[in-house]
Amino acid sequence: MKGYTQPVDFGEVQLIGGPHFSVTDAGGQEKLVYLHPSKWTDDEVIAFCELLTVVCENRFKADARDIWFLDLRTGERVPWTSSKKLVRRKCERAAEFLVGLQAANLAEDEN
Repeated sequence: MKGYTQPVDFGEVQLIGGPHFSVTDAGGQEKLVYLHPSKWTDDEVIAFCELLTVVCENRFKADARDIWFLDLRTGERVPWTSSKKLVRRKCERAAEFLVGLQAANLAEDEN
């Protein structure tokens, strides 16, 4: 997986990280695998999968169907077959909020 170390622009932030490795499925298609060991809520998993999709689209020219998000606690693959526009927009707004919050904290530190 070439290009793994480069950050991906996402609005006002950069996304770092990505899939752990790639495999070839039974049909000969490359799948980008992310191993997930944490106990997250469904909403957290969905948001993360959307951000992982952004990274895979930019770095590997892949889409959501090419991502296998494997929950190591249950041994199951989380279904992720398409990008979710509403989720992506919420992630963009959250990133904008965090950048604004960081700027406010920096301004406060200067006073």
